[in-house]
Amino acid sequence: MRGLERALAGIRGMGLSDAELISTIITVNSFVEGIARARLQTSEVSRETGLSDDDFWENQRPYLERAMRSGDYPLMAALSDDAFDYGTDHFAFGLQRLIDGFEVLVERRSGQRRSGE
Repeated sequence: MRGLERALAGIRGMGLSDAELISTIITVNSFVEGIARARLQTSEVSRETGLSDDDFWENQRPYLERAMRSGDYPLMAALSDDAFDYGTDHFAFGLQRLIDGFEVLVERRSGQRRSGE
């Protein structure tokens, strides 16, 4: 209850309906949990196998290269070498896209209130 109360306190002034506020919290929470779950699974696999993430993917290289040469995955084969770069912060990218979307929603609500809709 405290966590939800704090989250609501932080976003209450956005001008969204109560249902939209709860949906906003659920959306962000689900995104964060999904990224955390993926990172945890990677750590667990590493711990269970004794292979680092780099070692795992290096072991997969022959299979992946064969799959890319097969012609069965033309879109994946056409991706640039840095498409799966470890330096990419997927969390920050995804969170920013969510925030951008919420910003559009808030702007729409604000415009509707100004126009009397």
